[in-house]
Amino acid sequence: MKRRIMSVGAGLLLAACSSNAAGPTPGHPITATAASEGRGAWIASQWGQGDFANNLIFLVRPDGSDNHQLLPDLDSREQLDPDWSPDGTEIAFVLGRGPRSDLWIAGSDGSNPRRLLSCSLPCNTISKPDWSPDGTRILVTRDSFPLDANGVPSTFEFLTVDPANATVTTLFGRRDGVTAEAARWSPDGTRVVFVRSRPNGDGTWGSAVFVADVLQGDERRITPWGLNATYPDWGPTDRIVFSSYDLGSFPGSTQAGNLYTIAPDGSDLHAVTTFGANSTVGAQPRWVPDGTAIIFTQVTRNGDPGGVRTMTLIAPDGTALRPATTTSTPGTHPTMQPSPA
Repeated sequence: MKRRIMSVGAGLLLAACSSNAAGPTPGHPITATAASEGRGAWIASQWGQGDFANNLIFLVRPDGSDNHQLLPDLDSREQLDPDWSPDGTEIAFVLGRGPRSDLWIAGSDGSNPRRLLSCSLPCNTISKPDWSPDGTRILVTRDSFPLDANGVPSTFEFLTVDPANATVTTLFGRRDGVTAEAARWSPDGTRVVFVRSRPNGDGTWGSAVFVADVLQGDERRITPWGLNATYPDWGPTDRIVFSSYDLGSFPGSTQAGNLYTIAPDGSDLHAVTTFGANSTVGAQPRWVPDGTAIIFTQVTRNGDPGGVRTMTLIAPDGTALRPATTTSTPGTHPTMQPSPA
């Protein structure tokens, strides 16, 4: 599929990893109640088993223990984009189904997996679930055929799905030839932050972060197109974090990739990392639940553009860079569990 947008096709690339990184071991889920106390909240991530397929969701403790596949018995090679419910008891994710994908949820112990929203033609993909702050809705992007000459779907919609009864509501959509994806809620649930990408006319693409009102759909661009911002996340301290590097679009590129934070009105842009070209890359950032740190995918190149991908933590001011687990666990799309109620 001819696209440069962050969807399931990109997710397959994001899951790929260097062959010299030891991956997690598939196994049956360990329930949160049975897991050892005092080892910290679970970290959920997406992992590819040595190639661009076999994308699975794994959970691991910060000390590297209890590393296991969330849903080993689910019949799919694509389990993408994990996102925790606010109470930490469930995980929303995307389940690949041939060329398309569906929205599913399951308990944090792997119990009761179930489909909430199916992607049927003209739907192309469903991607990037995000639980609302009150836990009553899950936000997803749905894009639909036909594709234009640049491979961009004709329609992008931000939908909410009620996890209790699978009721679907459309917030707003776009049909202007510019993508609109990867939306995430503001802390108060009144706005969303998302990414739009467009062709520059010279074979390259530019992307920027936008903020929109949930009720009105009015949008405002808050980053320049040239920064190529991607994967925004809105933190509890009302700061938005994003990366300047899309692993899905540039998996073997040697360009620089850094993390930034910005205020929702577009002011106070701050570089969290200052990695250079041919160096370490910071991508796919997410705030930890209390907003004291950012968890992200770190690509350590060491002469290999593909690099080794591990889950990493950093303070918002750029200090305290350290592995998210004491064992430097590999993984992409990392997200930390809120403390279960």
